Amino acid sequence: MSGTYDGKLGLDPGSLANPNLKWEKNRNKEVGLELSFLKDRIYIEGNYYHNVVSNQLVLRPISTVTGFSGYAMNSDAVIRNSGWEMSLNTTNIKTKDFSWSMRLNISIPTSKLIKAPTMANQNVNYIVGKPLTGLLLYKYAGIDSATGNFSFTNAKGVTSDDVSGLTQADKTEFVDLAPRYYGGFQNSFTYKQWSLDVFFSFTSRRGPNALSQSGYLFGYAGINGTTDWLRHWQKPGDKTDMPRIGGSLMSLLQGWGSLDAYKQSTGGYSNATYARLQNVSLRYHFEENLLRKLHLHDLTIYLQGQNLLTISRFGGLDPENLSAKVIPPMRVFTGGINLSL
Repeated sequence: MSGTYDGKLGLDPGSLANPNLKWEKNRNKEVGLELSFLKDRIYIEGNYYHNVVSNQLVLRPISTVTGFSGYAMNSDAVIRNSGWEMSLNTTNIKTKDFSWSMRLNISIPTSKLIKAPTMANQNVNYIVGKPLTGLLLYKYAGIDSATGNFSFTNAKGVTSDDVSGLTQADKTEFVDLAPRYYGGFQNSFTYKQWSLDVFFSFTSRRGPNALSQSGYLFGYAGINGTTDWLRHWQKPGDKTDMPRIGGSLMSLLQGWGSLDAYKQSTGGYSNATYARLQNVSLRYHFEENLLRKLHLHDLTIYLQGQNLLTISRFGGLDPENLSAKVIPPMRVFTGGINLSL
C-alpha cells in the first residue's frame, strides 16, 4: 500500500513482474599458498581466484509509455573475474631495544566478458574478450602543428583534425579504466619507548585528465585555466600538447566539437598511477616505573599525519578521485594523549 485515493488506501505497483526470472549463477574457485621461513620472520601468502558469473539480473530499458522505465530479466552474458592477491611480511631487525618490520600487499585483478549479452540496446563498450570496465575511444594523434587543433586517426588510418566525419566505427582503441594493480606498503619501527609507523598506498590505472573534464577550451567567454595553457599552440609549426585558443564564435563552435571528440579519445585519458604517503604515526609509551608511580595502566602521547605526500605524473587533478570537481584528500595532522587507569 503506497497511498490513498478518494480517502481510501490504494496499491501502486513498483515494477513489472517477470515470472521467468531465475537465480543468478556464480562459480567460484580459489587456491592459496602460505610459506614461512626463518622462524616466521619471513611470511608469504598468495591467493588466486577465478569467478564466473552468468544469468545475471539486469534491468532492461523499455518505453516509458508502459508506465515503467525498465524490466527485470536475466542476461545471457557471461563474465569472468580473476586475479592474484599477495602479501609479504618480514621482521627485518629484532633486538632488545630496536625492531623493524615490513608488510607489503598487492592485488592484481582482471575481468573479461566471455559471452556478450544478446539483449537489445547493448552497451557499445561490451566486447568479448575485454573487461566491462573499459571504453571504446578514438585514436588521438596529438595537436595538428599546422592548425593547432586536436587531430585523430580514423578506422581507415587517415589522420585529420576534421571531427565532422568521425563515427562510432572510428573508435578503434580500447582503454580499461579499472586498476591494473593496487596495494599498500608499511614499515614499523620501535626503539625503546618510541614507535613509528609509515604507510604508503599505491594504485596503477588510467583516468580522465583535466583537459577532458573541461566544459570549454581556454579563452572562451573569459574561462580561466591552469598554467598548462602557457604552452598552447600559437603559430603553424608549433609542436605542443595544448590546442590553440580563441574567443570568436567560429572558434567556439569549432573548439566545442573538437573538445567533445577529444573527450572520447585516448588523449582524454592519462596515466593516473600514484603512490601516496597515507599515514605516519609517531608514539611514545611511558615507562612502567613511571606508570606505577602515577597509578596508571598506560600513558601514550602521539602525533599522526595523513595524506602527507602524493607521487604521480597525473597533473592537475588528484589521482585518487580523478575528478576536477572534487578537492583532493586533505592533509590532516592530529596529536593527543591516550591514558588508561
